[in-house]
Amino acid sequence: MQEFEYENLARDFGRNLTGEIAPLETPFFDEIIDAHQRPKSVRRDRTLAFGVSAEGGVVAVALYEIGKVALQAVWKAAEPVLRGLADDAAKQFRESFGKKLKLWIESRLSSPPPFALKPDALNALLDAAKRISVEQGLDEVQSIRIVQTLTRSFGQQ
Repeated sequence: MQEFEYENLARDFGRNLTGEIAPLETPFFDEIIDAHQRPKSVRRDRTLAFGVSAEGGVVAVALYEIGKVALQAVWKAAEPVLRGLADDAAKQFRESFGKKLKLWIESRLSSPPPFALKPDALNALLDAAKRISVEQGLDEVQSIRIVQTLTRSFGQQ
């Protein structure tokens, strides 16, 4: 199993449960969990600074592990909601951006574009426009005019 990605949340969850269920282990919670996470060969004959073996904090370790499982369950339950929110946000963005694109096109490309192209993307567009112009049989003057219009339309002079 992969290392638990919500380590700090699991610790907080386990620490709070430990405070409720085994309050005597709470002051040593982090030391117990740190010792629990060390390889067994390192912790086998080791006693923690407060006189308890790493295995002595059984409740804290169990609650920490339960915390990991509980948080995984919460994230799993939240995924469809988060996915739905992301889908809704993407849909709203597409609709809004589509309206802005339409206004830009209706302005005959004279207003600023709703989204700036990076130089590499603009160059790729201009190269494609040149290629398509040639493929479609346009003459050089028309091709140059198209490239100039696109360059001006995307705010590059």
